[in-house]
Order: sequence, then structure tokens, then C-alpha cells
Amino acid sequence: IIKVHMRAGEHSLLAKLPEQRYPELAALTGQLITASWDATDVQLLSA
Repeated sequence: IIKVHMRAGEHSLLAKLPEQRYPELAALTGQLITASWDATDVQLLSA
């Protein structure tokens, strides 16, 4: 599992992705991206 740390405005987000996607994600380091997910996949860690 790869842990991807992102910022959305003032909010910190953490995504866990399959290890096979590492080369694709490493190429995006430092770039602005658009991320999307299903609401059923979200887990609130703290309020």
C-alpha cells in the first residue's frame, strides 16, 4: 500500500493506493492534481 498525503485547502487528506500505482504517482510529485473518490470509501479520522 502507498500512502499519498494531499492538501485540499486547509484540510490534510491521506489516500491509500495499491503499490502497483507507485510509478504513476511518483511522476506527479509537486504537480496540482484533481482527486475523486466514492463517499463509501471515505473514513473520517478526526473532526
